[in-house]
Amino acid sequence: MVNIHIPVFYEQMMTELNQTLSELETEEIDGLIIDIRDNPGGAVSALISMLSRFIPSGEVVFTNVNILGHEIPNLSGSVFDIVDVEVVILINENSASASEVFAAAMKEVGNTEIIGTTSHKKGTAQLPVHFRDNIINLTFNEYLSPLGNRIEGYGVTPSIYVKQADFHSFSPLHLGINVILEYDTVDSRTANAQLILDLLGYEVNRTDGFFDTSTVDAVREFQQNNNLTETGYLNAETATALSLALLEKQNNPTYDTQLQAALDYFKQ
Repeated sequence: MVNIHIPVFYEQMMTELNQTLSELETEEIDGLIIDIRDNPGGAVSALISMLSRFIPSGEVVFTNVNILGHEIPNLSGSVFDIVDVEVVILINENSASASEVFAAAMKEVGNTEIIGTTSHKKGTAQLPVHFRDNIINLTFNEYLSPLGNRIEGYGVTPSIYVKQADFHSFSPLHLGINVILEYDTVDSRTANAQLILDLLGYEVNRTDGFFDTSTVDAVREFQQNNNLTETGYLNAETATALSLALLEKQNNPTYDTQLQAALDYFKQ
């Protein structure tokens, strides 16, 4: 099983992807996971090239509707062989534009399983136009799926809906060098720290930003376990350590429910 993450569609991507796929073909892999979560889109030409690695030549992979309402089909076509392996696509609510077009084409023409949450719902392309003293984003193109479904306002619905664990939306904790959050104060950054502490298994009685005694005890215990000065209050050093612990858990594939769902799909 191989997982390929595509952060954005760009021209050089295809050179890198083709090299990776060529290497994989010699390893006799039994499945490919393409992760386009948080992919904001990118170059349409790279999108077409990528689709051509998975969908046979001559198939409509998406349709452009220009500003005049004319529909222009885009066909798959490549000098490379089609990747002959089962594919699963991972998407989420931040998969937008070209990544949504890719997912829609793979779902409708490539008969690919899409796992995750409904995509961002951006199926148009805008061009900034200067008008007097303002800049107006003029929509000049809309993308339709191979079956003519609108992406704008609708997005791509996964065939297997899997919500990511809530803690993946937690933000790192940033405190200035001279900032201290301590007992009997209220601060949104304390609420952030309480969420992280609770996630890491430290007992806190509340996550509303009020620095109570349970938060003092949890901070002190965290500091002790991470070789920090045991103060019971939050400073820049402790905030950095909490953030690193959060990122470690967020980046651990064991806690990635969408990736695990894709792996479980291949085990069936």
